[in-house]
Amino acid sequence: MIGTDIVNVKRIAKMDIKDFCKKVFNEDEANYIISKKNPVYTAAGIFAAKEAVVKALGTGFNSEVTYKDIEICHNTQGMPCVLLKNKAKAILMDKGEEMFISISHDGNYAIAFAMIK
Repeated sequence: MIGTDIVNVKRIAKMDIKDFCKKVFNEDEANYIISKKNPVYTAAGIFAAKEAVVKALGTGFNSEVTYKDIEICHNTQGMPCVLLKNKAKAILMDKGEEMFISISHDGNYAIAFAMIK
């Protein structure tokens, strides 16, 4: 299964970044975003990744799978990875063993892909 999402960075820029982080991201993600030179671009990319993940899972966000059940992290080389919790993790185990994600930015857009293997 593959999921993809694209986010217009200008849409995120219109929001209060700290309020957006509290609503959508867990503490580690929010700290990572705020630490970046361009936190709005980073937030847009991570938000797109979360959307791509739920599309790959086939669930969308709902009462069982929330934004905070999906954590986007980065390895030491900066490559994004995903940690799933609760129902999202159970769904992944039913569909496959691993999930891979990719995040990219160009101009005013952030795009992400998620793939279950």
